[in-house]
Amino acid sequence: MQPWMLRRQGESLPLVSPVEDWVTGTDLSLSRGVVVDLQSVRKQCRLPDGCPLELVVSWRSDATKIQRRVLKRLLDDSRNEVQVTLSGTEIGGTVRISTSVVLSEDITEPDPGSPHRRGSILIRDVYSVTLEGEGSMFPMAVIDFAGRTYDDRASWFVETSTDLEANFSSVFQVMINERDKSLIKAIESEKPTREQQALLDELSSGVMQVVVELAYALKANGELGVEEYGDGSVGQVLRGLVDQTGDLDLGDLRDPSQIARRQALFQAMARGIAAGRVF
Repeated sequence: MQPWMLRRQGESLPLVSPVEDWVTGTDLSLSRGVVVDLQSVRKQCRLPDGCPLELVVSWRSDATKIQRRVLKRLLDDSRNEVQVTLSGTEIGGTVRISTSVVLSEDITEPDPGSPHRRGSILIRDVYSVTLEGEGSMFPMAVIDFAGRTYDDRASWFVETSTDLEANFSSVFQVMINERDKSLIKAIESEKPTREQQALLDELSSGVMQVVVELAYALKANGELGVEEYGDGSVGQVLRGLVDQTGDLDLGDLRDPSQIARRQALFQAMARGIAAGRVF
């Protein structure tokens, strides 16, 4: 497999760790060439001639505890060009990028000891890269909600700021209620179960909805314009979220008759930028 390349400002450069000058919240656009001798792989793994194989690319961030599959493609040719984008709203710290060749379907009559289950990994390449920024987009802290102004029945709370010149990662933080043991265990898990991933997806979507709603509220009030904001600032990140979600006109955000519509829109916006469960 060829090295990963980072696409930035029209240039393609080798992806090296750490990624210098990475700004919190910005996407990573990556590409690489993957050459697979399909006949040789099938022969070495004692698979039937012509059995379908897939190329899969996934990633996991140790800072956000989020993992995603960003590519799944049938391998019809030995030479493949891969282009993927890692959402800046979900990455931080060290990101492990896995490129795998897997079985596309079950083998009904396999040779003894040979891989036969759909998804069985035949080849895997893992590359770890550290992002040289302010960490994950939303730093987290586990605290006692009873000792704060937060309702201690809530699982989490997002601390925000309307100071557009402030550093985003310094003033935006997700507080996790120490009473929610299931959520904390999911966040700390290296390999989340399906139930734990559902909790993480719910957290990711909910947090993003809060921040996107704040961005649109500031825009509606005329406080968040199109002017340039400093790198990593609250203004830059919020303006970027507005642009990413289509810069929609949501009308009067104070109109109570539109609460349900707005809630659905913010949920869809979060999903559109890969926050939370995607279907």
